Amino acid sequence: MSAIAEDYYGQAMLSLYVLNTLRSLWRYHWSMIVRVSRPPSLLGSRISRHKALGAEHPGICVDDRCAFVVDSVPPDGARLVPYPVYEDGRLVFLQSLGFDRVDDEMRAARALSLVGNMPYDLLTANCEHVATYAETGVPESRQVSVVLGFAMAGLLIWALH
Repeated sequence: MSAIAEDYYGQAMLSLYVLNTLRSLWRYHWSMIVRVSRPPSLLGSRISRHKALGAEHPGICVDDRCAFVVDSVPPDGARLVPYPVYEDGRLVFLQSLGFDRVDDEMRAARALSLVGNMPYDLLTANCEHVATYAETGVPESRQVSVVLGFAMAGLLIWALH
């Protein structure tokens, strides 16, 4: 941990967390600057890491330090795993960070409610469906929508030729 990060963390007098400082604290890659007066809770936060072909693999932190993550993988479906299992040796990005404890707890509870109750299906119950359900209450997948849109456009172009 850098001396600057250790000083800010210990005194809780930090006004700006910057990418590399936070990464050394929690091993996350923060793609934004967050203005806080104390280290934030990660409960209910959406994180992601890259998979093959540039796809994202999102998960939801279910405790303050993100020691456990809810994600979805074949064939298990929605599952609760320790952070190192989720991380899988790859760089993890923080995609959203809440500042309302009630909303954070609701996102974590929604994610936990899916564990063991949502079998994996690429088109209707993948990792992005789990993350968006935890955040909004509606399971959606932007990645699936984009891929299906390109497939439909390709079929249309092929049919017109």
